[in-house]
Amino acid sequence: MAAKTVCIMCGKERNGIRVREDHVIRAIRWIKRNVTRSERNNTLVVCRECYPKYKAQRSRFVTRRALYVGMGILFFVFGNLLAFSLTTLLITTAVLLFFYLLALFNYVPALDIGKAKKETAVGAKK
Repeated sequence: MAAKTVCIMCGKERNGIRVREDHVIRAIRWIKRNVTRSERNNTLVVCRECYPKYKAQRSRFVTRRALYVGMGILFFVFGNLLAFSLTTLLITTAVLLFFYLLALFNYVPALDIGKAKKETAVGAKK
């Protein structure tokens, strides 16, 4: 059985630009495979119709991730400069991790543009 290509924005079976498999998608696939036993192993894409919506949401995610991680780093640095101890180090590290996880609530994966360009070039040569 061949894997379906499913748009991550509309959820419909469509062709489009592939989504890059990163640590978040691999973690979700691992949970679905080992915990819930509901992995479908679909190829994730963004279809042409959903691309403008995807682009806006991806931009929003990248901006928020930079903002949250930046705030976490500032908290980490200033917290450890004011009172350096093992407890402060652990707490500021936990806060930094919390800010990173907070950014993942808006997670939108990157596209695998390099692979899409290669596939288009190979298809044009045939």
